[in-house]
Amino acid sequence: MAMSLLNRKNGEGVRVYFRSEIYADPHKEFPDLMSRVLEGTASEEEKKLFNRIKKERERNLLIKKDNEIFSIKRVKEPLPPMARIFKSIKCDICSEMVMEGKLRKTKKGMVCFSCAGK
Repeated sequence: MAMSLLNRKNGEGVRVYFRSEIYADPHKEFPDLMSRVLEGTASEEEKKLFNRIKKERERNLLIKKDNEIFSIKRVKEPLPPMARIFKSIKCDICSEMVMEGKLRKTKKGMVCFSCAGK
């Protein structure tokens, strides 16, 4: 995963890249195990194994130096066009402010995606 953070005035900034290869660990079964846990199909033993591996991965990540986790470079890039700015409107159910283009018209009024799915 990468992200560029740029100054709109001159296009200068930084590119931050998460070095996903730090997760190239000996636990090849982890992605499948995580899927089963998230889907609710994992056995109790699989849940325990998942939690043990997850804690080990977390510990390993926390002891790494910043430059082992991220690559950060100065960059100068062309800028994308300015984003269109929409009004913020309050959802009629949860009262959270939502970008106008992200509201749905329902029988209950103008609602956010989360409330529209309820």
